[in-house]
Amino acid sequence: MELTQLGAVGELVGGVAVLVTLIYLAVQVRHARDQVNEQSVSTALETMQEAFDPVYEGTHASVFRRGLEGEALADADETFIFGLLMTRIATGAMSCARTDDPVCRDYLDTVQERVFSQPGAQRWLDTLPPASPLRRAVTGDH
Repeated sequence: MELTQLGAVGELVGGVAVLVTLIYLAVQVRHARDQVNEQSVSTALETMQEAFDPVYEGTHASVFRRGLEGEALADADETFIFGLLMTRIATGAMSCARTDDPVCRDYLDTVQERVFSQPGAQRWLDTLPPASPLRRAVTGDH
């Protein structure tokens, strides 16, 4: 084999090695991006839950129950608290609608069955625009 033929074989092997390396890097970048996205959603949910923790204290559970059952809420503050609670639950559902995680899917199914089937939740959903991501997530139209 001549030197020029060896050089051609070396170029071919080098080209294939570069192609394999680029494919490997693309797979690694995609994997890293998916991990960052999952972590971002998880961090956002945890932060939101911490922010809403005080809402669950005291009489707020009663406000939530009455709101879900469709009873009239006493004042603007109770209406606001009910809206916050519904937004928190719907946001969690929206985050879960974007993943195939079985725990998330169970949460979404539970929320749809136990919360958003209630008359007060349906009334709250009706206040959202039809194209709202929150509305689409809890109604299963995603």
